Amino acid sequence: MMAFTDYRFKPFINETLQDIGFVEETKVQKAVISRALIGENLVVESATGSGKTHAFLLPIMQQIDVTKPLVQALILSPTRELAMQLFEVASKFPKNNNDLDIRLAIGGTSREQEIKRFEMSQPHIVIGTVGRILDLAIATNVLKIYTSQIVVIDEADMVLDGRGLEEVDQVLAVIPKPQFMLFSATIPKAMQ
Repeated sequence: MMAFTDYRFKPFINETLQDIGFVEETKVQKAVISRALIGENLVVESATGSGKTHAFLLPIMQQIDVTKPLVQALILSPTRELAMQLFEVASKFPKNNNDLDIRLAIGGTSREQEIKRFEMSQPHIVIGTVGRILDLAIATNVLKIYTSQIVVIDEADMVLDGRGLEEVDQVLAVIPKPQFMLFSATIPKAMQ
């Protein structure tokens, strides 16, 4: 296993890893981080609790240019609860870099407030449910996801199930040539 310091991450990433007590990568992080950093598209099957969230968050944080006030990464989640968990983990990084803007876009929150906030400025990273992203980015066009360079679909088996695939397709249709990373605890044959 490599230590996280071997990756030569930006200082704020190393500071955050130190704050949360992460020193060595997990198996999934070892398999993913270096490949994600060079822009590979990845489909990753890994159990819940294996460290997959940081496997995609660390490369995203490394690639974000905080001097550009536009959406650079989109993380899709199947549920509000999971999106909130992802946001909570990601929110540890701006504590060491005040210029980093990460926002949550989920149902059950004030749509009008979200619209106003996105009209005023765009985050570097947006984490949300497919339905709310579809609403904000496609229906109202206040969230400018077309500038995203990275798209992560977490728990992809649930996101791409049934009608979800159609909605994800609508969202992704506006993003030209991003790096895709799909993560799931299980990858059924139908999803492959």
